[in-house]
Amino acid sequence: MDAFFVSVERILDPSLEGKPVIVGGDPHGRGVVTACSYEARKYGLHSAMPIRNAFRLCPNGIFIKGHFKEYVRYSKAVQCLLEEKFPVVQQASIDEFYYDFSVPLFNRNKDFVYIEVIEYFGKRTRYLYY
Repeated sequence: MDAFFVSVERILDPSLEGKPVIVGGDPHGRGVVTACSYEARKYGLHSAMPIRNAFRLCPNGIFIKGHFKEYVRYSKAVQCLLEEKFPVVQQASIDEFYYDFSVPLFNRNKDFVYIEVIEYFGKRTRYLYY
């Protein structure tokens, strides 16, 4: 799930939609970019770069420390949904899953599956899996 932390932050605060969002901490301190939105990537930002460099490249970006407990919660929700659709799911990290496409679960005319996270999160969120 690309930019998963940013996606969760946008669910928590919809005003962040369409803006350069950088998750990683204080832009004047030490640390690295944990995740950044596509809008921030236009400025040359990427994960694991020093947070100060990110601030230099994108001073008008919205820098967020992050909400790790929320990332865990959403990750578990996505895992539960995947486990409903696929016979074998293995979590590699908080935002990475491996699943088995070898079992014919879907209409062969479709190239993708939409999984909707509705639950109690208050907002419908769509994840696209290829």
